[in-house]
Amino acid sequence: MKFFFLLIFYSSLAFSQDSSLYNSERIVYLLSKANQGEILAAKHAHAKLKTREAKDFALMMIREHEANEREAQELIKRNGIIPQENSFGSELDKKSNLALTQILATSEEVDKLYLQSQIEIHKMLLNNLDNLYLPNVQEASLRSFLIKTREHVSHHLSSAQEILGKLK
Repeated sequence: MKFFFLLIFYSSLAFSQDSSLYNSERIVYLLSKANQGEILAAKHAHAKLKTREAKDFALMMIREHEANEREAQELIKRNGIIPQENSFGSELDKKSNLALTQILATSEEVDKLYLQSQIEIHKMLLNNLDNLYLPNVQEASLRSFLIKTREHVSHHLSSAQEILGKLK
């Protein structure tokens, strides 16, 4: 039941396909929100996770998303980009907090629930990177950063899928 809720939740995060909404300022804001959400989820879930693989994955998420956020903030500062708050970022915050609450409220199969949520999040992020962010970014340094970020997101997705496969 909780996994069903998470699937509905993450499918509702499909952002508008209107490409004019995705300028550099909005993209860096959304990317920062995604990093912050991943760090928060991993930190809170880590204490409840039961398997070494899931715990290690959560620690990797913390480490790599903190590094990505630091690099993003350096790029923002270096290029004078002013992140533009937007309703998508606020909605992402609200829904991420709700999903985290659901994960933390469960006492059974928390590892599977956490990994399933990570798979859905990373699929959504890959879709957004490929179809919304990369096609609309103009700055070469931001494009390069997004390409590097995409590689990390893809790795996180495959890692979560592999670990989940071992748990089933």
